[in-house]
Amino acid sequence: MKALKSISALLLLSMLAVGVTSCSDGGSGESTSATTPKVTLPESVGENPFAGKTFTLEGSSSEKMRTWNFTNDTATEIYARTKKGETKTETSVYRYSYDANQKLLFLSFKSYSEKSADGTYTFSSVAEYEEILRKNAGYSGDALEISLAMCASQFGTMEIYQYEISENSIILTKYFNGSLPTVVRFSTESETPIYIDYNDAKGMIYIKLSDNTLYEFYPTFSNNSFSGKMYKGLWDGDKENRTSVGTVEGTYNTSGKGIKGSGCTITLTFTKLPDSVTGFTTGTEYVLKN
Repeated sequence: MKALKSISALLLLSMLAVGVTSCSDGGSGESTSATTPKVTLPESVGENPFAGKTFTLEGSSSEKMRTWNFTNDTATEIYARTKKGETKTETSVYRYSYDANQKLLFLSFKSYSEKSADGTYTFSSVAEYEEILRKNAGYSGDALEISLAMCASQFGTMEIYQYEISENSIILTKYFNGSLPTVVRFSTESETPIYIDYNDAKGMIYIKLSDNTLYEFYPTFSNNSFSGKMYKGLWDGDKENRTSVGTVEGTYNTSGKGIKGSGCTITLTFTKLPDSVTGFTTGTEYVLKN
């Protein structure tokens, strides 16, 4: 089983890579971002196994400790890492509900904060995250849009996990309930001539061609349709090389429910692609498996 990772922490990678040291509260004028999405959680089922409890995540140690604190409706994940005598603490806050019969935990991301020797960072909306990127990292244009799309994806995705509780410890395993977006990773089985991956950590779909051309977009889903702004680059790890090429639209279907490896599928069919896109086409069904 794969333990839960701090998904919200990934939102800060681009910021920390350029040496951000502080942030401030409030807005910063005109915003590029859309409104902050909010997930509607399902009604809880059964007796609450979490309220008032603190759990240690499986695999925690004195150097890397991850704990969960639960109130009646809020779950707080605290990840403390100590290296060379310095501690960095990441705190992610979620709303939650549960299904005690199926042992499922449903999470909706609320806020993130990080404290270390380099400073303190915090945000609870897409606009606050945009302010961090603009003021402290100098982001603009496509680089800013990509980061904000990733942030909005985190706020707009319900995270679902199977849970196992043993005394004060907990194991959380990503679970697909048949709906999109999801935190479960899906991809095509073959990497040639085209490889499509639904990146569970970022909420992004990327498409890699055999010549290392890379297309990516952060989809929004509604009524079995998806859309997003597509960016093009090279499979070289350099996020700064991504440039916008236009809008992508399509339809999707899903099958199955379960954890990774349970045979669930997502079938994507593109109905609109930017004119410059090559290597894949509209009207073709692309099947991704978990």
